Amino acid sequence: MEAITSHLSIHSDRHLFLIDEADEFIRRDEELGYPVLKQLRSLSESDTAWFILAGYWQLYRHTSLDYQSPLKNFGETLTISALEPESCRDLAVKPMGLMGIAWDDDALARLLDAVGGRANLISITCNEILKRLDLRHRRIDLVDVDRALDSEAVRTAISGWRRSCGGMGWGESNES
Repeated sequence: MEAITSHLSIHSDRHLFLIDEADEFIRRDEELGYPVLKQLRSLSESDTAWFILAGYWQLYRHTSLDYQSPLKNFGETLTISALEPESCRDLAVKPMGLMGIAWDDDALARLLDAVGGRANLISITCNEILKRLDLRHRRIDLVDVDRALDSEAVRTAISGWRRSCGGMGWGESNES
């Protein structure tokens, strides 16, 4: 941060910085009392630099839900929503097809229904399917999908959502 601040003090033009995969950075900065995020906010407010932060659960929580975070009201939030059904299907089917792996119709329908159009969950679930798939059969069935959906990797991805926004999650309902 010192190097960035020093560079900005020498050059008068505004700079744009992209911080990709910002979640771990934000989590660590929070543990230290937000020293870096406070400096980024100060630089932005002085019109010295602009920042684009790309992330997931932590970024969402800090920009939308945590009123103590320096990211609250820091800038404009752009949310990438769920993919269209055809894009979800393509994301699951095309890479598998390139590897010579096919889907049972019921298995693909189960996956697409379970992930709610979220590209990251499709990717994580497909990766979990590949890790366990018997490549001699080269066909994904309901057992493969259910096993992947119950994997630690998918549960971790979904628990991030639960922790960050208290949303309904896997196997939960509003009923008492």
